[in-house]
Amino acid sequence: MQENDIACLAFPKTSHLLFAQKALPQNQEDQFAFLLKHQGSISCFKSLSETCPITRKIEFLTGRILLKDAIKTILNDEIVDTEVGIGSSGMPLWPGGIIGSVTHTKRHVCVMVGLSQEYLAMGIDLEPLISSEKSQELGPLVLGASEIDLYRQDLSAMPFNQFFTRCYSFKEAIYKLLFPQIKTFIDFKEIVITNINPVQDAILAIYRPLIANQFSGHFLEGKSFNYKQGIFSYILLSKTR
Repeated sequence: MQENDIACLAFPKTSHLLFAQKALPQNQEDQFAFLLKHQGSISCFKSLSETCPITRKIEFLTGRILLKDAIKTILNDEIVDTEVGIGSSGMPLWPGGIIGSVTHTKRHVCVMVGLSQEYLAMGIDLEPLISSEKSQELGPLVLGASEIDLYRQDLSAMPFNQFFTRCYSFKEAIYKLLFPQIKTFIDFKEIVITNINPVQDAILAIYRPLIANQFSGHFLEGKSFNYKQGIFSYILLSKTR
């Protein structure tokens, strides 16, 4: 696969998990050339509205191509149909035996896939570094008092916008992890970051929903680190948990 960065990222080294990323074409000429070359390779691409912006079409198509190749690689099967469809709520419809997650910015698409016999769910998020002004503006909507205390007491050497971006990105990854399981809206304040270890790229949160479900009170541990001029976060829910 092209641009597979798994060797240099903080992922478990296992044949049951695969990460891939690809840069998106930025100028209009390259964008139209990409669509012309690849739009016939993904059947569910036709389900996108004709009025859908070209940038959204390219993000979608790039993600589905990456997923298709990644699934063939992890299954070690070049023949099996590995296309990821569109399920309810626009969520990916994974082929049998596979679970995964997708994230994108204006410049990159990242995917992660794993074997469903090994993983119940996974969530990834790539977030451009949020500005200091925007971090201050969005802080009250995303962070609770205990998270502000965590920053002031333990992490004040880190610029606040980097702390905020890490928290936001990890909460987004948790949302992607949990939503397919509980199919319920998750307020980011229901996810409380309890620890960040920048040296080990580790991050820990507890999920405290207003309406109890099977994940209420669970501690959720993942990774969050600098990547592609932003913050990349991921969390895996193993079936052996």
